[in-house]
Amino acid sequence: MSYWTHIVGVMHVETYEEVDDVKKLVEDALKDAPEITGSEGPAAVFVNAEPGHNISTSCDCGRCQYKDTVSYFYGGFECDGPADFVCPSGEYQSRAIITVCGDLRDRMKRQTKKEWNAFHRFVAKKLKYGIRIATCRIDGW
Repeated sequence: MSYWTHIVGVMHVETYEEVDDVKKLVEDALKDAPEITGSEGPAAVFVNAEPGHNISTSCDCGRCQYKDTVSYFYGGFECDGPADFVCPSGEYQSRAIITVCGDLRDRMKRQTKKEWNAFHRFVAKKLKYGIRIATCRIDGW
């Protein structure tokens, strides 16, 4: 008879990035993350962008045709855009939810917890993402 552990873990992360697709950014970053394993395969990792936006800017220099000419100084910035040029605005979502879910065969709870902790450390330190909240439940029988 096999021993199984079951894991459900969730992390709400803040990337601090103004990108169009925060989900893809996090998925790409997790390609090198340590796996949470079982003899029949690893736990599944899902990434979802938080709905809506949490960053908005009236001067989105990254999307502007004059972005290569921007210089910043105390209290503002200047660029080569004409005086009547209207800067593009932008709205971004910089937060994502990482979900880990798996039924792991031939694993003890202690090993699964160790692998979850390694995954958590990877997200928190190596990727320098801010983890707003994380929770995990591991059961075994």
